[in-house]
Amino acid sequence: MVRISISLFTLLTLSFSAVFSQSNTDSIDLREFWAESVQPLIQKDEAKLNEIIEFPLKGQWGYMMGLKKEEQDWTQVDFFKNYDKLFDDRIIELLKSLDYQDAEIVKSEILLGIGWEEEGFESAIIFRYKRIDGQWKLYVIQGVG
Repeated sequence: MVRISISLFTLLTLSFSAVFSQSNTDSIDLREFWAESVQPLIQKDEAKLNEIIEFPLKGQWGYMMGLKKEEQDWTQVDFFKNYDKLFDDRIIELLKSLDYQDAEIVKSEILLGIGWEEEGFESAIIFRYKRIDGQWKLYVIQGVG
């Protein structure tokens, strides 16, 4: 009886410590994240993108698409209507050159960055994802450079 109690106590202690030592992001399957959240960008899968993008989408995406209106007026319709202006061949090829190992977990977010040099200037885009209602969603497209 004593031996069973000790074993049960040890098992419970180990279970609790394993649960409490992991954060939400520690248990992320980045391969699954990549398939569900990055591949739709590359494939221009509008139906899936509607599910995984949190609107209003934050960041400089409207400027990168050349929208001629105020930032607070950018809409989901604007995003999809101008998708190819931001996700042109260069950006799609840069995304294709990456894989799930290039995604970085920072606190409670997953970040994915791409960069390039053009006319002597360096530029980059950082895609920021966070869990919203239990699903990883793109909520910021941040331009850098």
